[in-house]
Amino acid sequence: MRSLMMAALGACTLAAPLSAQEAPADQIERAVLALEDEYDEAYGDWRQELMARSSAYREERKTNPDATLERLAPIEPTFWPRFDEAATAGSTRAQMWCIEHFPSSREYTDAQRADFTRRVLAVLADPKAPMAKLPGFVMRRGMQGPLDKPTADALLVLIGQVATDQAIAAEAAYDRVALFEERNGTEEQKKATLEGYRAVAAAFPTAKHGMRAGGKVFTVERLQIGMVAPEIIGKDVDGNDMKLSDFRGKVT
Repeated sequence: MRSLMMAALGACTLAAPLSAQEAPADQIERAVLALEDEYDEAYGDWRQELMARSSAYREERKTNPDATLERLAPIEPTFWPRFDEAATAGSTRAQMWCIEHFPSSREYTDAQRADFTRRVLAVLADPKAPMAKLPGFVMRRGMQGPLDKPTADALLVLIGQVATDQAIAAEAAYDRVALFEERNGTEEQKKATLEGYRAVAAAFPTAKHGMRAGGKVFTVERLQIGMVAPEIIGKDVDGNDMKLSDFRGKVT
């Protein structure tokens, strides 16, 4: 599986500059860790400034209905070139940052879609890559762009096949169902979604997303308006056994 991904990656990846190719991996990773610390500190300052501006705006609105909120430019574009350079040099940690903070656009180009896909494949080709957040990133980008849903679905399949952590595989499987879920879909679509969640719950019964899928199935099958409530057994305030069904048809 990884050999196939490496071949696909090689087909859509430009060669890194020679200096980047020759940089020691541990040196690159140390630089990325330092860059992450720098970004986290800058982001913390950015959040504080954003909250200060929002607070000042709310106060001004009390006396001036025409007050405007001064926008604060995001800091990610200033960090992007450095993370992208490290990703090009082979750091999947930096690549994950680029995936998480991939530039937003109202209309994505084919080149942007290919670039995002290439980055995901690069992470999947590294057996040591930190992939815990990857399913969520891919699913959201399939919903919001630059990925179309079929491409996002294919990447989620790959994540599930490559992941050695059942939690990651379970989330990838869950996100595949959620990606195509239609709240106002046809009965046939709703049935397909339900069966999808049922399959995830059966395949990953102890993983968080497997249990979440089971909860979706339970809600649809047992907690709809007009259905008999599921049995609940417990103790009353005096310590006596009680069941919810004991109160059926009674007004208390």
